[in-house]
Amino acid sequence: MSGERRMRIVTSDDVAGAVGLADLVEPVARALAAYSRGQVRTAPMMLFDLPDGEVHVKAAVLDGAPSWSVKVSASVPGNAGRALPAAHSTVTLFDATTGRPEVLIGP
Repeated sequence: MSGERRMRIVTSDDVAGAVGLADLVEPVARALAAYSRGQVRTAPMMLFDLPDGEVHVKAAVLDGAPSWSVKVSASVPGNAGRALPAAHSTVTLFDATTGRPEVLIGP
């Protein structure tokens, strides 16, 4: 379809190059305060076992926010023997109005 936007893909290197720890303190504090006020809705975490690890799936939305997110993380302790990180995650941001995936943040 013409005019349809593609989902943006952002790597962890992109994020690390654009955002520093100091940039996160105030937004994280605001998010935690909103959670304490009951303005964040979350789904129960889904957890399932892998032969050599586990997968966690988490979702949340801040009331009135333009997007909501789902995080999928795999923890595979055996990756140490493969010279790989023990954990890998992706976060997908969805448009809060349409449900359309907008951004995928991953390794």
